[in-house]
Formats: sequence, structure tokens, C-alpha cells
Amino acid sequence: MTAKMTAINSSCDGCLRLEEADHRIANHLALLGGYVRLKSAKLVRQNALPPMDDAVLLLKAIGVQIEAMSQLHRFLATTFKPNSVELHTYLASICATLRSAVAEGVQIIEEFDPGCVLSPDHMLPVAQIVTEVITNAIKHGQSKSSRAIIRVSCQTDDQGSIRIEVRDNGPGLPEPTPATGTHGLGVRIIESLVAQVHGRIDYLSGRHGLTVRLTLPDVAQNKPLVATVLSVAAIKPFHQSPAG
Repeated sequence: MTAKMTAINSSCDGCLRLEEADHRIANHLALLGGYVRLKSAKLVRQNALPPMDDAVLLLKAIGVQIEAMSQLHRFLATTFKPNSVELHTYLASICATLRSAVAEGVQIIEEFDPGCVLSPDHMLPVAQIVTEVITNAIKHGQSKSSRAIIRVSCQTDDQGSIRIEVRDNGPGLPEPTPATGTHGLGVRIIESLVAQVHGRIDYLSGRHGLTVRLTLPDVAQNKPLVATVLSVAAIKPFHQSPAG
């Protein structure tokens, strides 16, 4: 009887894990759907076909986020009460996928601290932020006089916060003009996602390139994800930090 009850309880635990995994992934699919709609609307407004390289990069960026969802679902469905996930595994996968989408003239260097962990709820929005930042660096962070080098790093500080940086050697951010007012859709998508995970984003722009720094609270604080679906109304104005 004891063995039978243990088997039943084990089966029920497995059902609960699958239910929880399905619920979380459904939320993130809604988020990704909003991202795709925004990107699609931007292409429609351009009234012209995008360059082939940009189209391939966009498809790779969407694909890597779907793959991250698959990895997280597998982890949630097979792990009992997971409180955190290893961030460097997902970051390495993102870098590998985007590296395959660019020419040899772009080098992506990885520097990951294995101590970086996130709550499962925050993992996919953070993966989406990093994907968008690296994609922007590939498209806009290339110097005309030298090979493009993009450094992606992840570290923890003394307070337990996580700091993710994407650094390029390009021309840095252009200044906003009266005609544009703000920076592009990609940057505003990033800031909207950062608000969901209670993070902070800094843009350190100078003559040696641009560093985008994402700071996340310690996973032990267990701050809940701010639920929202990406839309034009949800996107906030862009704020630039001075170069350090």
C-alpha cells in the first residue's frame, strides 16, 4: 500500500509540475507574440522589403527565444519546485544562435559567471532583452574601420544582483533629433521588458562603442514578474545614461 501511495503521489507531483510549466510558458508565448506583432508592424510601416541580412537576423532572434522557451519548459517539467535557473546556459545558447546568423566580420565573445541564477519567471523576459540588445549591436554596433567585436558578460556583485553587459566597438548611440524625438522600437521594447523584471538598464555610449548594462535584483528577493503583453501603448520613452 505504501509503495502504491508513493507512486500516486509521485504521479500527482509530475502532473502539477507540467501544469505549472504549461502556465508559465503560455504567459511567455503571449509576450513573444506581442514582440512579433510589433516587429511585423514596423516592417509594414517601412513600405519596403528589409535587407536579407536583417530578415535572417530577425528570424534567428525569434527562433532563439522559442528555443529558450523549450529549454525552460523541459527544466520546469522535470525539476521539483525549481526556485532558480542557471542564466549562463541560456546566454550561451543565444550567443551561439546569433553568431550563426552573422558574417565572419562579427565576433561575439562570451564571459559568463556560473553563479548567475534567475527565477524561472524572469528567465525568458531576460533572454528576450539580451537577444534584442545583441541583435541591435550586430546591426548598428560596427565600426567602419575595424572588425565588429561584441562582448557579452554576466556577473554577480556583492549584494547578489546580476549584471549583464553587451559591449560593442561601434560608433555609439546617435543623438536624438527633432525629427525622431526618441530612439528606435528595439530600445523601447527593451525598456518595457526591463520594467517587467524589476531591473535597470543603462546605455553607456562613447567614442569607443556602446555598453548596454542590465542590472537585475538578487533572485532571493523573489520579486514577481510584472504581467503585461508588449504593445505600442506599453512602450515607454527612451532614456540614455552618460558614458562612464
